[in-house]
Amino acid sequence: MEKLKAENIYAMGDTHTLDFLDLLKHYNLQNFILIHLGDAGEGFLENVDRFDLSQLEDYCENHNGRILIVRGNHSNPAYYTDHHWTRQRYNLVTFVKDYTYYDINDSVFLFVGGATSIDRQDRITLYDYWEDEKFVLKNEYTGLPACDVLITHSAPTCASPYDGLTRIYGWFKNDPTLKEELIEERQNIQKLVDHVNPKINLYGHFHETSSERIDGTWFRCLDINEVIDITRDL
Repeated sequence: MEKLKAENIYAMGDTHTLDFLDLLKHYNLQNFILIHLGDAGEGFLENVDRFDLSQLEDYCENHNGRILIVRGNHSNPAYYTDHHWTRQRYNLVTFVKDYTYYDINDSVFLFVGGATSIDRQDRITLYDYWEDEKFVLKNEYTGLPACDVLITHSAPTCASPYDGLTRIYGWFKNDPTLKEELIEERQNIQKLVDHVNPKINLYGHFHETSSERIDGTWFRCLDINEVIDITRDL
């Protein structure tokens, strides 16, 4: 398990097509580790000019920073494999593989990304949609060690939003298995939460803000472009 330390630990919600370098500059992040909760926009052909990894790497180098990005549903999964070109070129911006543990300021973090796109029927495969986008619960998940902080893109069933299916029912008409897949996905995230028993579960995906404590775990959903400081919560 890689050990990291920083004066400031931040989490960031979905940024999609926004160059989130603008957010780093806006908040003037210094001496930091930034955890991006997925949907950073990597891999989208339309984002080539907006997602400049060299600029992010330079910002981290000049401001003593490190960026860890979990896989979203609007993320090209190839970035999260061992042999992707980004791993050889960049040291301070990391696309974190699913089921990777980090020791950050002496707290154990577990990263498991992925989610199902409700609008997948309107997307183009390998352009802005990847069939292996989903959250995947490992068959041997019961052997995973516990963690202090669980980083996911979507949410377990116990946490907000509770009316998510009501709000998106229109997408079910032309995608007959979508509803059941979404339900199963959140149930699987719940299984992971129940097993690793985190003190904190941070997630994005839903483009809303929520904060609640359930059975000793703080579940925190970050809105699009939202940035929070979690240093004192560890």
